[in-house]
Amino acid sequence: MRYRPGQLVRVRDAPSVGHVRTPSYVKGKAGRVERVHGVFGNPESLSYGGDGLPGQPLYLVRFEQREVWSGYAGSADDTIYVDVYEHWLLPAENAAHFPGIGLSHRFARWPRKMLRIFRGGWLAPSLCSGVK
Repeated sequence: MRYRPGQLVRVRDAPSVGHVRTPSYVKGKAGRVERVHGVFGNPESLSYGGDGLPGQPLYLVRFEQREVWSGYAGSADDTIYVDVYEHWLLPAENAAHFPGIGLSHRFARWPRKMLRIFRGGWLAPSLCSGVK
């Protein structure tokens, strides 16, 4: 595991192609790792019949609502929790030096028909959300 609970991270601000589990509203946002869930098959591979290997560590990341939503008028203590796979995370202190890397290289060998089916859409991620 690259990250530990309490560590500040930033979600890569990369374009989404096909099915991804990282919601667009947290891309580019900084949060803090709350928990390491473990290692699971890569859902971006599994969703299209791949083997999901190599497995990806999954983290529960806490974001301040005001960091996620511009103009957030709620309490400064309001938070949202999102499950984020490790390949979408960067150490927050280094994130400015690593611009988002597109995911198109992952789909380079896919049949054109599959790319046409999945282009322009993604499925809603499962969220562990709440207000703390």
